[in-house]
Amino acid sequence: MYKLVETDKEIKKVRAFCSEGYFGARINTAIAAYETDDRFVRTWFEESDGAVVGVMQITEDAAVVKCTAKADFESLAALLLFAGAKTVIGNADCIAKLPFVQTDKGYIMSAEKTQLPLFSAEKTDSEQLPLLYPVLFGKTVEQADRRAYMAWFADLSHRVRHGLSEWFYVAQNNAFVSCAGILYSNAQYACIGGVATLPEARKRGFGRICTLTAARSALQNGQIPCLACADNGIEKWYAGMGFAVCGQWMQMKI
Repeated sequence: MYKLVETDKEIKKVRAFCSEGYFGARINTAIAAYETDDRFVRTWFEESDGAVVGVMQITEDAAVVKCTAKADFESLAALLLFAGAKTVIGNADCIAKLPFVQTDKGYIMSAEKTQLPLFSAEKTDSEQLPLLYPVLFGKTVEQADRRAYMAWFADLSHRVRHGLSEWFYVAQNNAFVSCAGILYSNAQYACIGGVATLPEARKRGFGRICTLTAARSALQNGQIPCLACADNGIEKWYAGMGFAVCGQWMQMKI
């Protein structure tokens, strides 16, 4: 049976269970940033014979899962419905055991070393974070839904302030045209994502430069750079930088 994480002892258990892998780093980042503040994130865990075998974390209506084969998937499915999750994502071997509808899948990739970028992308400071929005979402801050923008900015700036996320960019004419970030991180892993380039700046290698700069930052910090990419051939692009497939992910609609 799953239990809501509430105490420091429970946080320690869950963080130890989530110390490895892409989704473990993703869950641990939210715990490090928000702990048990259920206004933004809620985390549940399941134990078997005194050991954690499953963790489910929900932010708004999106759930992330990390579990072993010993997890009770029937209880997990019931919890996802009870918690109001609309989507759930995690390692494919775990998510495939849930009775929901698959909507997406892809690869998890990691690198022990990468190529060196032709030049390093710049690292954003806290005041530059809003400049990422047009690159990531294809619209200006003024064009964005105000509530959605504020939620995105509050979470991103919070993780950056706590040293859990960092972003890199290429600019032209004083405007960001490409970016990539370390979205989540723990002691062992740094999860890269948010790789985007404005249409007018594509095919110039800027996305590659931002991705490699993020990967080098992770390696220099003693972390393994990893990422989750779609199953649409993009994995070949990442493989050309030194990333290799180490697993698969799956997302389902609830």
